[in-house]
Amino acid sequence: MSDNVVLNPGVGGAVVSTQDDGTGVQLPRSLLIVGPQDGGDVSATNPLPIYNQVTPIVQPGYVTLVNSAIETTICTFTVTGTCYVSAVTATGDLPGEFKLYCDNILQLTGRTSVASPTYTFYFGLATPKAITAVKLTVQHFQATLHGAFNGTILGTQK
Repeated sequence: MSDNVVLNPGVGGAVVSTQDDGTGVQLPRSLLIVGPQDGGDVSATNPLPIYNQVTPIVQPGYVTLVNSAIETTICTFTVTGTCYVSAVTATGDLPGEFKLYCDNILQLTGRTSVASPTYTFYFGLATPKAITAVKLTVQHFQATLHGAFNGTILGTQK
């Protein structure tokens, strides 16, 4: 079937732009116009403006030979806008205490154990915050051992 539909077919009314969906059904086509005062048709040279875009944060990190009783940074993320940290996952070959900091202020602490070697913090700031840095650290207490740990910071920023 052809595209477009004539309104009031017997009388010869206006033609409406449509597209056949392949089953004979005509779907109306719409034209997006940018701005309140006809900023022009949306096109490759006049794209549809999108506001409040968010960028995902997936910041992994890995550290080895971590000495006992010394808080060591696994990974950091520098924020370029407003940040929403949704989760942190951490694991290691020794039990450890993991800490999440936002602008050097402790936000969350969690521990792994021999029985539970992986820990996931499901963390959500009540509202996104304008912060500049997120940091995940680890500390273990096995006096004669050196550990290997990894973690990932997950969230969004805009």
